[in-house]
Amino acid sequence: MILLFACVIISAQNISSPKEVKQWMEQHFAKGKIPPFSFIYGGKKSDTFIKSWQYSSEKLPGNDPQKDQYLFTYTDKNTGLIVKCTVICFNDFPAIEWVLHFSNSSAKNTPLIESAAVIDQSFTASDNGAFVVHRSMGSNVQKNDFQPIEEVLQTGKVAEIVQTRGRSSDYSAFPFFNIEMPGSRGIIAAVGWSGSWFADVTSVDEKTVLLTSGMGKMRITLYPKEDMRTPRICLFFWNNQDRMVGHNQFRQFILAHYSRKINGVVPEAPLCSSFDGDDPEPCGVTECMTEEFLVAMIKRQQQFDILPEVFWLDAGWYSLDTEGEDGTWLHNVGNWSIDKNRYPNGLKPVADAAHAVGAKFMVWFEPERVRPGSEMGRAHPEWLLQIPERESRVFNLGNPDARKWVTDHVTEFMKKERIVCS
Repeated sequence: MILLFACVIISAQNISSPKEVKQWMEQHFAKGKIPPFSFIYGGKKSDTFIKSWQYSSEKLPGNDPQKDQYLFTYTDKNTGLIVKCTVICFNDFPAIEWVLHFSNSSAKNTPLIESAAVIDQSFTASDNGAFVVHRSMGSNVQKNDFQPIEEVLQTGKVAEIVQTRGRSSDYSAFPFFNIEMPGSRGIIAAVGWSGSWFADVTSVDEKTVLLTSGMGKMRITLYPKEDMRTPRICLFFWNNQDRMVGHNQFRQFILAHYSRKINGVVPEAPLCSSFDGDDPEPCGVTECMTEEFLVAMIKRQQQFDILPEVFWLDAGWYSLDTEGEDGTWLHNVGNWSIDKNRYPNGLKPVADAAHAVGAKFMVWFEPERVRPGSEMGRAHPEWLLQIPERESRVFNLGNPDARKWVTDHVTEFMKKERIVCS
């Protein structure tokens, strides 16, 4: 099915309804147009060649009346690289999202694919003035976690929002931010990605802002028949209102289309209580966190009638025998076996104590991070990926054998130890 788009010029100052968002999509994903994403292929920027690639478009079938889904495909006949962009327009909110998939349809490796920006697009405001980026810090388990930040951009200035430590909302950045534009309007952007990402917001002039966002440090080649996806981008347009009204509208949008529902209702998050393992020495995570201590804490909270719905055991429950490392929890990640010195009967007695008072039991896992001298690092070094300038390794979930092992191990662990979730 080929889509025929009318030429309706829609810029950011015109967007105030789902219909106008769809017109913006039709304008920017049309045949012969440079799409609102970019990448470098074989050393060349995509805006220099993508209009010459084979192009197709189609509307995809769907069951949700509030969503229209489209597929735009760009194919390089010379190398067999196919770039598919799946776009969703929403019929009840002025919002749009899309994600890219790169695949190699040839029998040879592709040239290098670098710096994929899932969005690389400028937006024009209705009035002259300064652009303001409203964002927040991520979490580093500090008092200033998610601290709000406001950056006023002068012409030529860039707000660099960068996540470099492997988690999408860890320490330096949070994957939701609001670009307030002159004229009481703006764009809330959300980056859907579980790893490192970046976003640059540049004030080009007094009426134009450039948003570039995607995967950090991407430099890959695809093997024959191999494919990959990028982060997902979502844009929510708000206008003629206070930005906090825009924030609240965005929250309603998230509840309507992204929040998990049970029987059509968004469930409330359970009240959790984490066992305190950050006491001063000598009573930290790896010293005083024992079976007896945890069971006593559960009984103590029952005594004062302050029981949570879930008791949460965080990092440090595993063995502390990583080669060449100290006894801290951080340096022993990758030992996914219980520390028998502190938990001689496993974690089941703690789970039983939690269940006995009507609560559930949850345990922290982070299988994607591995210290090289840990049990996993010693047993299967071929399952680990090394990141330059990082001591820890990344567990390769793209390896079928590795993924099966960790799935089976965690599943059996949870059954044996009576853990509700991890």
